[in-house]
Amino acid sequence: MERKAETDVEKIWQQQPLETPRLSVDVIRTKAQRFDEKVQWWRNVGAAAVIVALIAEVVQVWLGRDVIERAGDLLTIAALLYIAYEYHKYSQSAPDRLGRTSCVDFYRAQLVYEQNLAGQSIRYLLPFVPGVTLSVLHGVIGEGLTTVHRTGVAVVGIALFLGVAWLNARATQKLQREIDAINGV
Repeated sequence: MERKAETDVEKIWQQQPLETPRLSVDVIRTKAQRFDEKVQWWRNVGAAAVIVALIAEVVQVWLGRDVIERAGDLLTIAALLYIAYEYHKYSQSAPDRLGRTSCVDFYRAQLVYEQNLAGQSIRYLLPFVPGVTLSVLHGVIGEGLTTVHRTGVAVVGIALFLGVAWLNARATQKLQREIDAINGV
């Protein structure tokens, strides 16, 4: 009697339809390759942006006349160097599982890794607050400026931080959707 129950359960189990993966291995391999190329491109763009920003800030320190502006620029240089160091350190700890895991697991690990980086935008924005605040403060209290110009400088300074935070939040959500697609959620 007990054997018949197991047989019925076995039949039901064997007759259920097989689940097919939502994404084929070839699709995941292609997506992983495109993702890796996109991440590498953005890393190169980010490195170029840091170099350009560093040069611009050094020039502003060199040519600046106001102590507040120079202090803001020096703090921004320190923030750029700190963030470049942190990002380099973080990118060195990337998951290195190629050849040891399936392509699906490797791609998922890469997505989670980049999602964690994008999700830490506040950590990467905070070092810029003192320098940008002093630079914006200089723009707001500068001599001979109209109220509209002062307001514009303050709005641009705030919009810069909010824009970067929004872009990172959007990237985090996009990466989560891709992770969910791989997980079959």
